[in-house]
Amino acid sequence: MTIIQTDIAFSKGTPSAFVIGSPFQALCAYEAIHEFEIEDYEIFVMFENTDPRTEQLFASLDYFNLSYTKRPLYKHAFMRELLKFWDFFWNDGRRRFQRVFVGDFRSHTYMSLAFKNIKKNGSIIYLDDGNISIDYLKGLYKYTIKEKVIKIFFQAIALLRRIHVDSLYYTIYSDISTKKCVAKNSFHSLIRKNQTAEQQGIFFIGTNPDAYCYAQEISTSQYFELLENQLSDFKRRYSQTSAYYVFHGRDKYKEKTIAILNKYDFIPLQLNEIVEMHFIRNNINPLAVTGFMSSALFTIKKICPVSKIESIMIEGNATYKNICEYYQTNGIEIKVITGMVLNQG
Repeated sequence: MTIIQTDIAFSKGTPSAFVIGSPFQALCAYEAIHEFEIEDYEIFVMFENTDPRTEQLFASLDYFNLSYTKRPLYKHAFMRELLKFWDFFWNDGRRRFQRVFVGDFRSHTYMSLAFKNIKKNGSIIYLDDGNISIDYLKGLYKYTIKEKVIKIFFQAIALLRRIHVDSLYYTIYSDISTKKCVAKNSFHSLIRKNQTAEQQGIFFIGTNPDAYCYAQEISTSQYFELLENQLSDFKRRYSQTSAYYVFHGRDKYKEKTIAILNKYDFIPLQLNEIVEMHFIRNNINPLAVTGFMSSALFTIKKICPVSKIESIMIEGNATYKNICEYYQTNGIEIKVITGMVLNQG
């Protein structure tokens, strides 16, 4: 893609469509609307009723007063879209946009909707989707066979319709050396909303224990031993301020976690919004935040730059190695836990 085409893709005021499906993607969409001064937009929100994040997603969009259209996700949605193959080429009455922002580069359903709402010679720009975006920008993301086949399918359509795809990114990770054409998302609008907040309180960002244990190759009992040790140490270091624990939406062990929280005077927070939104809406500027490699830690550092952010990593597990290295270059301290025996889960 030429420089001129990139300038057009990231131009101000261009009517745009958005295809998103997570609360964090909603934050990125809101920032893009302000950054690129988009007054004419349409947001398609992909959702599943069984996903705990759905309530958080709609709460975020409503808080920002963004208009949107709900699109339920179905298991075989892509096959239904594929059967209407010609919709990718012929206008069936829907409005098409010169630019579409997509929240999940891996989702064939998102991409189907994007391609059906984009003009010939248009541009698809990816939004961040948490830590996975770091690997993607570095060229380290490994596609499954299914993802590779679907990617080739869309690349073929993009070639026929001269659509720019897989090369444009609006990202908070803009300092990563990448072959993509990126525009920096500085979260200026969100920082302005939070810049008057007084620093107070410490926050432990919870994780999904099942997913974390699988990724870290530890047992559930090891996880709760680790959690208790880290809660105790965090509270000890900041004993003179209020302490909060933010539950992950998919945590199935809340009662067991609350029993530990009570021992160390942590206030449990079961939010109907992501923690970044909680800070913005309540004008909170945390004194310190920690957690187990959550992507929220990086976002919080961007929105609350004066807060001390720490990420906990188990020594010997390579799952988060690249993310850890990148976090360190952006002012996030890494606390390495040694002595844990892996491959016990």
